[in-house]
Amino acid sequence: FAAHHVVDTFLQTPNLLPALALIALLVLPYPERFLRSRQRWLIPAVIMAVLGLSAVGWGIADAAQMLHSQAVRLARKNDLQGALESLDTAIRIDPYLGIYRAQRAQYLGALAAEDSSYLEQALVAYQDALSDDASYPLLVANYAVLLAQSGDQAAALEAMRQAQSLQPDDPRVILWVGDLSAAQHDEAGALEAYVRALG
Repeated sequence: FAAHHVVDTFLQTPNLLPALALIALLVLPYPERFLRSRQRWLIPAVIMAVLGLSAVGWGIADAAQMLHSQAVRLARKNDLQGALESLDTAIRIDPYLGIYRAQRAQYLGALAAEDSSYLEQALVAYQDALSDDASYPLLVANYAVLLAQSGDQAAALEAMRQAQSLQPDDPRVILWVGDLSAAQHDEAGALEAYVRALG
């Protein structure tokens, strides 16, 4: 696996190693008794089948990745609707790569910040993304902000504290903990967060 990724990194040819093994099998000299055996042709056939399956898998992953890249380009042009369409297609093609769902949640959150009609959809998207990986502090913090926007201050504070536990020294998250604590009338918690943010 490590050797495979070394080849990927430098040559961008993920199928090179099995292809080289196939070429070696066909070109290198073998004892006469081996040449007569069925293994001489069975092994290349198996390698070719593996190469074919690998190519299909890589093709699907590459197609989804291209759609993700397209979504990023569209988002940079402020075409978030187009970006979401590209991501939805990428997710249909490759539903197991969580970064696509996280990116989709981010774009829906950006739309919800400007138009509250997207809020429910954004919250569901963040819940979906976080069910896959809740270890990314920015994703958790963004979800907390959306919860606050929805009026659920208690859940927002809980989520923001989770983001703080993942990135305890980020002053932006600490300030949000302070603001959300104040919204919950937790003066001591708010003061503690503000002092920590200033320190």
